[in-house]
Amino acid sequence: MYALEAIEIIKVYGQTRVLDKVTIRVNAGEIYGLLGPNGAGKSTLMEIILGLRRQDSGTVKIFGVETRNRDFDKKLVGYVPQDHLLYENLSGIDNIKYFAGLYGVPRKAFKERLDSLKNFLELDDNILKKDVVKLSGGQRRRVALAASLIADPKIIIMDEPTTGLDPNIRRDFWRLITDLNKEGKTILLSTHYMEEADELCDRVSIIDRGRILVTGAPDDLKKQYGGEESIILRLKSRYLDHAQMLFEDMGGSIVANEYIKIPGLNEVDIPRVKKSLDETGIPVEGIEVRRPTLEDVFINLTGRRLVEE
Repeated sequence: MYALEAIEIIKVYGQTRVLDKVTIRVNAGEIYGLLGPNGAGKSTLMEIILGLRRQDSGTVKIFGVETRNRDFDKKLVGYVPQDHLLYENLSGIDNIKYFAGLYGVPRKAFKERLDSLKNFLELDDNILKKDVVKLSGGQRRRVALAASLIADPKIIIMDEPTTGLDPNIRRDFWRLITDLNKEGKTILLSTHYMEEADELCDRVSIIDRGRILVTGAPDDLKKQYGGEESIILRLKSRYLDHAQMLFEDMGGSIVANEYIKIPGLNEVDIPRVKKSLDETGIPVEGIEVRRPTLEDVFINLTGRRLVEE
C-alpha cells in the first residue's frame, strides 16, 4: 500500500489542461519530489491532493483510502504552503493554537506536541510570543511548519518550502526536512531548485506543462537522461575561438560565450587537455569536470532550462 497516490489526475481551466493524466505514487517513509518550473502544475496537484481544489477526473488516496470518503482522516496530512497561511497580526503561539483547534488536538496532546516541536524546530518563547508580522522569513517558516505538524501527521506536503529564503537558511530547512523524514514522516515536496531535489529526495517526478515526464531516483535520472560528463575550460573571452578550434575534433564548443565544454571527458583527461593548451600558449583560468545535473535532465527532455533567465 502506498502512503499517497494521485491517479490519472486531470484539471482543466478554460481551454488549458493544467494537469494531464498525472499519476504519482509515494511510498511510506520516503521524500518524494515534484521538480518543475513555475506554472508546471505542481501547486495545483498538491491542492487537489489536499482537497483544496477539485479535480475534473482522477483519484487521490491516502494509505489506500480515497480522500473523498467520509471516513478519511484529514489529520493524516500536514500542509506547508509556499505562502504561509499564518495570521500575521496574531502571535506565533496563537497561530499554532488555532491550527491545533482546527484539527481537534486535545489540550494535553497539544502541550506535549508543542514542547517537542519547540525543541525540534528551535522555537523559543521569544519567537512564539511575537506577532508573525515581526518575524524574519526563516522564523515564519518554522512557525508555519510547527502549525502544520501540531496534529502529528504521517504525511507532510510542502509546496516550494524554501522559495525566497537565504541560501544558508534554506540549508537549515533542508536539515529539518531530513530530520522529519528520519522520524518516520512521509514527505511530498515541490521545488524548482534542482539542487534541492537532488539533495533531499529519494525519488523525483519531473513535471512540465501539466505532464509527468519521468520519475526515478535522482542519480538514476541523471545517468539515463543527463548526458555525459564534460570538461569545462574557463578562459578569457579572446581565447575562446582558438580553444574551440583546438578541441573541435573532440566535440568542444563555446557555451554562452563564457567557457569551452568538451563532452565525454573526466578527471583522467585533464592532463592531456592542459598539455594541449600549454603547447598552443592558451592560458587557462579554470578547468573542472562537470557531471550531469537534474537541470541537464530537464533540458534534454524539454529543450528548455528549468529556470528561465
